[in-house]
Amino acid sequence: MKLRLSSLVLAMACQHTLAQDPLAQGFVIEELVVTAQKREQSIQDVPASVSSVGGDALKSAEITDFKDLEKLTAGLTLDANRRNPSVSLRGMSTDPDGNARAVVDSYWNGSAVQPGVVFQQMYDIDRVEIMRGAQGTLQGRTSPAGAIAVYTKRPELDSTNATVKTTFTEHGGFNTEVGASLPLIEDQLAVRFAANYVEGEAQQIENITSGQDQDNSTESARLTVSWQPSDVFDATLIMEYADREADLLQAVESISRGIDPEDRIAIADGDTYSLRRSKLTNLEMNLDLGDFTLTSVSGYIESDSKTANDLDHANLLPGVPFGSAVFTELSTVTQEIRLAPLDADVWDYVFGLYYAKEDAATTTETEIFTPGFGVSLLEFDAPVVREEYAAFFHNIFYVGEQSQVQVGLRYQKVDNYNRMDFGDVAFVSDDQDSDTGEAWTSSLKYQYDVNDDMMLYAGFEQSYRPGGISIGFYPLPADEILYDEETSNAFEVGMKSTLWDGRLQLNGAVYHQEFKDYIARATGVYVNVAPQFGNNPANYKRHSGLTFNADAKVTGAEVEFIALLSEQFTLSGSVSYNHAVFEDGEKGPCNGVIADGENVAKCDIGGNHIGQEPDWSASLTGEYVQPIGDYEGYLRGLYKFTGKRVNDTLDEELGRYGVTNLYAGIRSADYTWEISLFAKNVFDKTTETVINSYEVGSDVRLVNLEEERTLGISASYNFDM
Repeated sequence: MKLRLSSLVLAMACQHTLAQDPLAQGFVIEELVVTAQKREQSIQDVPASVSSVGGDALKSAEITDFKDLEKLTAGLTLDANRRNPSVSLRGMSTDPDGNARAVVDSYWNGSAVQPGVVFQQMYDIDRVEIMRGAQGTLQGRTSPAGAIAVYTKRPELDSTNATVKTTFTEHGGFNTEVGASLPLIEDQLAVRFAANYVEGEAQQIENITSGQDQDNSTESARLTVSWQPSDVFDATLIMEYADREADLLQAVESISRGIDPEDRIAIADGDTYSLRRSKLTNLEMNLDLGDFTLTSVSGYIESDSKTANDLDHANLLPGVPFGSAVFTELSTVTQEIRLAPLDADVWDYVFGLYYAKEDAATTTETEIFTPGFGVSLLEFDAPVVREEYAAFFHNIFYVGEQSQVQVGLRYQKVDNYNRMDFGDVAFVSDDQDSDTGEAWTSSLKYQYDVNDDMMLYAGFEQSYRPGGISIGFYPLPADEILYDEETSNAFEVGMKSTLWDGRLQLNGAVYHQEFKDYIARATGVYVNVAPQFGNNPANYKRHSGLTFNADAKVTGAEVEFIALLSEQFTLSGSVSYNHAVFEDGEKGPCNGVIADGENVAKCDIGGNHIGQEPDWSASLTGEYVQPIGDYEGYLRGLYKFTGKRVNDTLDEELGRYGVTNLYAGIRSADYTWEISLFAKNVFDKTTETVINSYEVGSDVRLVNLEEERTLGISASYNFDM
C-alpha cells in the first residue's frame, strides 16, 4: 500500500519535505535529500539543524510572498515591510539598511545574494533550504546565525511539461505564475521558462491625508538552459529579471488623535514608495575528472533601487517638505570552484576557492526643516566596495561503521572601502575609508549513529563578519558610523531519529554561541545633528538606525517532529527557544541624555536583547486527506505562535500572539489539477510585529502589523506533453 501525503504537511516538519507527487513508501516517511554540506545527503544524516521546504509545499501553503515563509517553521522571522527584506534566525537579526553583512546569508542557486534581490519574487521554486547556526566553512559567507538557499526549478531533458497557477484574494490581490520545460535536443539540451505577476495591498493601509491606498506589484521572468553533452560534463545557465513597485505606507498609532493600530491608517502627506529592478545570472558547471568532480558556480547581479519616504510621519508640519530619497546601485560578482572525490569510503572531502566583489553606491537626499531657517536639502554619498577572497577545506572521516568526524577550515580576506561624503565634506577621512580584514574560521563535528533510526551529534563552529560603515538618513562623524569586525564561537548538540516503524521523525538541538564585537543595530535612537549649537531640541532627529559593536551571547533549543497518525491524517510542528542578549558591562546607543558636544547618548546595555526577536516561537500544522472517487479532498490547518518581543532601546515590549491559516480543496488523484479555498489570519488578529519609537515632539509612532484576515481562491493545472 502507498500513502499519498501533502508536501505542505511534510514541509511543516521543517526537517522534511518532498518533491512533486510525494509518497510515503509503505506508510513511512520518504527520505529527503539536501545539499547543505555541498554534497547530496539525507537530511537525517546531516549533523546540523537543517530544514527544507519544497516548491509544491510553497504552493500548497499559498506562499507567494517572501515573508510568509516564516509561517512554516519556528525560530525564523522574515521582514518584508521595509524596502529591503531581512532574515532573522536564532534570535539574531540584521537591518539591511545598515549595510552590515547579514547574520543570515541568502543564496540563489548557489550564489550569495542580498535578500532584497531574490526574495521579492517566490515562484517556480524547487526547494528552499534553511541552515541554522554558524556557517564557518562550507558556505560562501561565514554568517553567525545561518543561511537560506533558494533553488529554482530546472528543465527536464527528456520531457515537455508546463504548469500554471492563479490566485485571487479579497483585498485586490492577484498572483499568476507559469512554468514550462522544453527539450531542444533530447537528453542533452533543454530550456525552462517561468514568469510571475503579483498585485496586492500588503498590510491594507490607507493614507487619510493623501487618499492613497497601499498597493504593491511585482513582475518577473526567468529563463533556464541545461546542457549535458556527455556523461562527464553538464552546465546550467539561469537568467532572471524582476521589477517591483511598492507603496511604503506605514500605519501609525496616536492616543491624542484617536488612532489605533487596527485602524490601519497613515497620515504623512509626502511620497512613500519603493522601486527595485534586478537582473540575476547564475552559471553552474560540473566536470567528471574520473576520481573527482570539479564544480564551478558563477553569479552576477545588478540591482537598482529608489526609495522615497516622508520623515514627518506624524504630519506635524502639513505642506512642509520633509522627505528622504535613497538611491542605490548594486552589482555583485561571485565565483566558487570546488573539487570533491566521487567515491569515498574512509575520507570524503571538498576543497574550494571563493571570490566575491560587491559594489554599492548609495545617495541619500534628505529635506530638513529648521525653524527660522526653513527647508534645506542634505545630500550625501556613501560608496561601499567589499572584495572577498577565500579558500576552504572540509573533511569527513568515517571512523568505523557508526561514527564520523568532520573537520573544516576556511581562510578569508576582505578588503573594504567605505566613505560618506556631504559635498566636499568627508565624514570618513582618507586614512579611515579603507581597511583589510583577515580571518580563519573552523568547524569540528562528531556524529554517532546509535542505530539505523537514531543519530547523535556534537559540533563546534566559528563565524566572521567584516566591519564597515553604517548608512542612515543623517550623516554623523566617523566614530559614530564605522564599526569593527565580528567573530563568534558556537557549540551545538543534537539528535535526529526515525521512530514508530518509520511513521514518526523527531529531531532536536541545543546550542550556545558567544560573540566578540557582535554587529548590532539600534533603531529609533534620537541624535543631535548639530551638537556645535548645544542641546537644542530642534536639532534632535530620530535616526533610521546606528550600527555598533558589543559582546553578546545566544543560548537556545529547537525541537521538530512529523507524525503519520493514520493513512489520512498527518501532524507536524516545531518549537524554538532563543535567548540572545548583550554581555554584562557593554554599552551602546540609546535615548538617554546626550552630552554636550556629542551626537548620540550611550547607555549600559548589558543583559538587553540584541534585537526584537521573540524568545519563544512555534509552528503546528495538520492535514486530513479524503479520497472521493477519482479525486482527493483535503483540509489543512496552520498555526504560528510568536512569543513576546522586547525593544530594550525603547524600554517597550509587544505581547505574544498566534496566527491561524485554514485551507480546503479538491484535486485530481494524479495531481493534474487542483482548486483551493483558503483563509489567512482567520481570527483577524491585529498584531504589531516591530516596536518603533515616537516621532519627535508627538505621541505618534509607526506600527508594523500582521496582514488582516485574507480570503482567497487558487487554481492550478499541470500539462504533460
